[in-house]
Amino acid sequence: MRNLTSIKRIVIKVGSSSLCNELGVIDKEKILHLVLQISKLLKRGYSVVLVSSGAIAAGMGALGLSKKPPTIPEKQALAAIGQGKLMQIYEDIFQLFNLKCAQVLLNHGDFDDRKRLMNLNHTMNALMNYGVIPIVNENDALAVDEIKVGDNDTLAALLVPVVEADLLVLISDIDGLYTANPHQNPDAQLLKYV
Repeated sequence: MRNLTSIKRIVIKVGSSSLCNELGVIDKEKILHLVLQISKLLKRGYSVVLVSSGAIAAGMGALGLSKKPPTIPEKQALAAIGQGKLMQIYEDIFQLFNLKCAQVLLNHGDFDDRKRLMNLNHTMNALMNYGVIPIVNENDALAVDEIKVGDNDTLAALLVPVVEADLLVLISDIDGLYTANPHQNPDAQLLKYV
C-alpha cells in the first residue's frame, strides 16, 4: 500500500460523463459535489489542480442540442461556446466556498516547447501560491485530431511533472485501467495492478 502521508499536491481529472446528467447536459449539482470535495482537500492543506472536460457538453446545453455533431469544426465551435459557460459554473460554485479558480487552456505544443513548459510551470505555481485552483482543459476550439494532446486523462498525466504533483486522481465512468477500451472491446481486461 502506498504511503499517502507525504502527498501535498494533487491533480484531479474529471470527465464529461461525471459532470453531465443522463441527457449529456452539465449537471451543476455534480459540480457542486466535486467542488465540495476539493474544498475539503484544500482545508486539509493540499494543493489541487483540476483538469476538467465538459466544454463541448456545456456548448451543447447552451444551444439546446441533444447529440454531439459529427464534424470537428462543429465540435470546436461548441467547445468555444461552452468553455466560458463551464468556467462560469465553476466560478459560481467555487465562490460558495470562498474559493477562486482560474482557467488554463493548453495545446499539445505547450508540452513540446521547453520555454512554454517553463512558463506553464511558473503560472501554475503562481496560481496555487495565490490560493487559486487552476482549472485546466485542452483548448478544443483550436485543437484538431492531428495536434490534440489526446484525452484529458493524458493531459492530466502530462501535468503531473509540470506542477510537481504527488498524486493523480482520474474521475471517470471507467472502473480503472483496461488493456483496451471496454466500451469498444468486450474482451478488454481490467488491470488490477500496474
